[in-house]
Amino acid sequence: MDPEDLHAENGSTTRSLLQDYDETTTATTPLIEPKPSSGSSVVFIGDVAAGVDDDDGVRNNGKSTKSPRISTMAYIILSMVLLLACLFLAAVFMPQTVHDDILPTTLPSASPSSSGQQRTNNHYSDKMQRQTDPIGVHISLTGLVSEMYVQFSTGDSGESIVEFAKKSTSTADEPTNWIKVKGTSTTYAATDMCQEPATSLSGFVSPGHLHTVKLVNLEPNTDYIYRVGLGFGQGVKWSGESFHFRTSSPPGEGGGGEGHAEAAVTFLVLADQGYSESMSHGSQQVAQLMSSIINEQTIDSIHHIGDLCYADGTSSIWDAWLNMIQPYASQVPYMVVNGNHEYDHTMGGSGGKDPSGEVSEFGFQPDWDETSFHSTGGECGVPISKRFAVPENGNSVFWYSYDQALMHTVVLSSEHNMALGSRQYDWLEKDLKAVNRIITPWVVVELHRPLYSSDEWAEQVEVGMQDAIEDLLYTHRVDVVISGHAHSYFRSCDGLYTYNCAKGGPIYLVVGTGGESLEDVPELHNQFTEYSDDTRFGVGRATVYNATVMHWEFVAVGGDSTDEVWIRRDR
Repeated sequence: MDPEDLHAENGSTTRSLLQDYDETTTATTPLIEPKPSSGSSVVFIGDVAAGVDDDDGVRNNGKSTKSPRISTMAYIILSMVLLLACLFLAAVFMPQTVHDDILPTTLPSASPSSSGQQRTNNHYSDKMQRQTDPIGVHISLTGLVSEMYVQFSTGDSGESIVEFAKKSTSTADEPTNWIKVKGTSTTYAATDMCQEPATSLSGFVSPGHLHTVKLVNLEPNTDYIYRVGLGFGQGVKWSGESFHFRTSSPPGEGGGGEGHAEAAVTFLVLADQGYSESMSHGSQQVAQLMSSIINEQTIDSIHHIGDLCYADGTSSIWDAWLNMIQPYASQVPYMVVNGNHEYDHTMGGSGGKDPSGEVSEFGFQPDWDETSFHSTGGECGVPISKRFAVPENGNSVFWYSYDQALMHTVVLSSEHNMALGSRQYDWLEKDLKAVNRIITPWVVVELHRPLYSSDEWAEQVEVGMQDAIEDLLYTHRVDVVISGHAHSYFRSCDGLYTYNCAKGGPIYLVVGTGGESLEDVPELHNQFTEYSDDTRFGVGRATVYNATVMHWEFVAVGGDSTDEVWIRRDR
């Protein structure tokens, strides 16, 4: 088709802009004759298109009154202008692409979490960019006093690197003998989890790259300084701040004499924390309390007894919560217990998705099953198992054990089968049999759901838990059992066994006061409750002084100690 038979708009306007230039080049410039296909909506420039008004405004029946010649240079210039204009409009109006391996520069705006509350990532997922600054720095024990795990996350990929040194006795002196250690990184995707909302576009945000570095050849009772970084070829992008920690006493060592002059090990306990941006939320209040305690005294470890951040399938909450606890989790080993908001006993994962090794899509499903409070939002244990490194002597974060000074700690999962003949029962029995009570005379067991509490609604579950493992705990003379789940504080009488005090059993503690809404539920009036409180947020603080004496107290937000007891090993 001849160009003179085509129609276009705005040709006269363009022609007037180029007329002077065109007339000077008519003799030497070849005729431009684009050949569009039939029906094309292409607009031609100048007089190339037919049906264009001439200078007198008279249509010439498809015949041009001038030679339709335009210089190659002018055509190129105008094409570039149009291209740049299109790019500008695309940049302004087209939606931004969210990459799957990047993290935000700001934390998500999240409402206070609560059981069953639907939350979204809000602006978290659409205000993301690649970044190398590490977030969520935290440390944990490996099972050896000479080692420490360091973990953090970044948006960009790169080598996982930690540099550490003994902390100088002079705060003005910077260490010169830094030791550089490389680690590994991993991640997880929406397809790794089990159900919505964790697998949905509204619930899932990529965690980026999760880095784990193991520090080795550490000395006991020694202060260290460290920094984390991301390696790129020959260079390293270091964290903007340095962190520090202190190693604890080796197993079998530490502690004072009868005068209790020196503690062997001191640890903090909390459960059911959650996360909110609001500084008035319980989670933020408890986080401030934790930082205050750690700044005032040496704490050897922090034990979070399940229900960490209540992400419940809204994955951005994990990063927000880890940043909230970083001020103390980067200084003190943060040891976690699996709770029903990380992996619920009614939810498993088919097709090999379950990191705990369960093959049933429907999880444990015990006879004493609760009919409510099942909420992981489809995470089925994936985020907690990927984000927290623990001693490798059990089943990932679900059950494991470790020693600190004079204490052996056993972590269990109340969301998995613990009955006689189960994997977890067999492991627990073997672990308790292997404890050397000369080296670690104190044995502490931690699991999220309690065997005993003062809450009426939990009685059915507690009976089921008692039937599963109470006899085993009694047989192996476990000293203390610590739980959460009930959003209140509870302390039983000492020696509790089959609802009777002073029978040679453990003392049972519940510290579900980490920040989630406290529960105003009917309390059981029983003979084994020594103290209970469902009105105050706070944490537990335990100090093992020697082979026979431990001090326990509940420290409420504000710093007041509202309950305390001396626990003596006399069995």
